[in-house]
Amino acid sequence: MESGLFTAFFSGLWSRLIQRPIGKRDALFHQLWRFACVGALATVIHFSVLIFLVQVFGFDPVASSVAGFLTSVCFNYYLNYKVTFKSTNAHGKTMIMFCIISGAGLLLNTFIMSLCIGKLQLRYISAQVFTTGCVFVWNFTVHRQWTFRPAGSTGAGSAPFNKRAGRKV
Repeated sequence: MESGLFTAFFSGLWSRLIQRPIGKRDALFHQLWRFACVGALATVIHFSVLIFLVQVFGFDPVASSVAGFLTSVCFNYYLNYKVTFKSTNAHGKTMIMFCIISGAGLLLNTFIMSLCIGKLQLRYISAQVFTTGCVFVWNFTVHRQWTFRPAGSTGAGSAPFNKRAGRKV
């Protein structure tokens, strides 16, 4: 049952990407690429802080991981705001929204990992690779549609234009 849900979600996402006009599809792929690069860099920062605090200062690994996570979230927010989504929204509200989605992503990560290891009995690395893919799609979709959506728009990107009324709808 769960695999049908995942299949439906990913096939729906893929069909939305394919059915877009070429210009919008290219822009979406570029944005997705920037999001992936920012995420990869944030992951390197997370691991770097973790390793530095444990190896150099002898801090507890769990506390060091939390410090790495928090550092990477700040970095991730800033670069996604400036580079990935090129947002002009107010930082206060956008940062809160980003933190909410990051927290939800952490919960989703925990749930999927538990499911993959407990029920599906996957090895933890395979489970984490699958989980990371799912959380990546979740994060990109929700940040694009909600967190970094341009102020005043009704969806991601610009709203459709009504030529008769001469305004966006």
